[in-house]
Amino acid sequence: MGGFGALLLTAHCSPLTAQKPEVERERDEFAGWLAAAPTSPLAAVALVAIGPGIRLGPPGSDIPLAGLAEHRVAERGGRITLEGAVANRTLPPGRPVPLGGYTVVAAGPPGRGTITAFAPHRAASPKRPSWYPYADAATLLLTLRPPAKPGVVRVLAADGVEVEATEAGTVTVPLGRSPATLT
Repeated sequence: MGGFGALLLTAHCSPLTAQKPEVERERDEFAGWLAAAPTSPLAAVALVAIGPGIRLGPPGSDIPLAGLAEHRVAERGGRITLEGAVANRTLPPGRPVPLGGYTVVAAGPPGRGTITAFAPHRAASPKRPSWYPYADAATLLLTLRPPAKPGVVRVLAADGVEVEATEAGTVTVPLGRSPATLT
């Protein structure tokens, strides 16, 4: 394809009509992950900007977590630290860190860090996600055209935090009578 990539906006198997079982399998796997993963959005109990610093643990904290002694989270020089009675440590960005029975994840660009706290237990039968029916006609095979000069853009990540990303390029999508170009 001479330097261009292809972007398929569904599962990656061929021919396109064979995708339905693959899509169903992926949906089932995702529903299982949502129900069981320690960092599933269904387990999230708080997403808080760190700002000048926040407290975790006892009632009245920025993020109250039952049974957890007081901890403080601060961001200095782009590093997010967790300070507790026992030890202080750096929280690696985007990596789950156990804290008592909870899990915490630090995220966000320097100066705009956040902490997401996840509870250890959830309802035994969480509601499964609902999906649009699979439709072969909605499958598009598109060409990703790299930018002349890649730039850095701000995008909203799946966790609701704005992140900086390198521009990958554009695709042209047929919409009715006039195509739309997406970056």
